Amino acid sequence: MSAGIARARRPAPAPDPTELAEMCGVAANLALQVQRRLPPEQQEAAERLDQAIDQLLAARAEIEALP
Repeated sequence: MSAGIARARRPAPAPDPTELAEMCGVAANLALQVQRRLPPEQQEAAERLDQAIDQLLAARAEIEALP
C-alpha cells in the first residue's frame, strides 16, 4: 500500500467547534440563497431546503452550546 493511500485512510482530526458552527451557518445561508432563486413550480424542493436550513441552524446552535 502506498503512503498516500495509507495517509488518506487515517481519520481526519476533529474540527474546531467554532469552525464547524460557522460552516453550518454558511451552508444554511447558501441553501437559503438557492431556495430564493427557485421558481414557484419547485415548491417541493423549496420545502426540502427549508427543512435542511432548519437542521443546519439547529446543529449550529447545538455546537455553539457545547462547553
